[in-house]
Amino acid sequence: GGGGGGGNPPPAGAGNPPDPNLLLAQAIAQLTQVLTQQQQPRAPVYNPYDPTQPFDLSNRVGNKAYNNAKAALPQTWDGTTAGFPEFLLAIRMRADDAKWDAISPHGILRLPTGATNPVTAHLLTEYHLVTDNMVDTARLARTDPRAMQNSRALYHALRASITGNLRTTILDQTANTPTNEEGVGFFIQLL
Repeated sequence: GGGGGGGNPPPAGAGNPPDPNLLLAQAIAQLTQVLTQQQQPRAPVYNPYDPTQPFDLSNRVGNKAYNNAKAALPQTWDGTTAGFPEFLLAIRMRADDAKWDAISPHGILRLPTGATNPVTAHLLTEYHLVTDNMVDTARLARTDPRAMQNSRALYHALRASITGNLRTTILDQTANTPTNEEGVGFFIQLL
């Protein structure tokens, strides 16, 4: 009687090598698990300057971005015509950084004229076309949270950046003091 063959393979363990098919199957299962985990949707990275989303003031990054948007401009203005071009350039640079010129309804720099030509007037390049009625209409229609933050940020940036007689005339005289933190109207008031 001998023994012979067939039957079950000897168990892995003491002196017997592991089954290569079993090792391959385990490796494939682990690789499949890793690949599946990599394909899981991940939360998007927060971009505080995404012009379609309001600044998230509940987190440090969003709060810092909003504070940067509303900070004093690098160029002050005393109301003189000589200083206006540099001041306007500083506003344009801040508008670009803070995305104030985003497409409606998020942006604040393009105001509807109520006419067909032009349909809008750009606050920083066509300010001579902007009327108080256009400012009021845009303010009352502004319901987008980012646009409201943008307007408030523009107001604070302008307020912190005016000096001299202009500041005294606008901010220290009760009849001229702005009644709200609305940057578009405040910019037109300064002109």
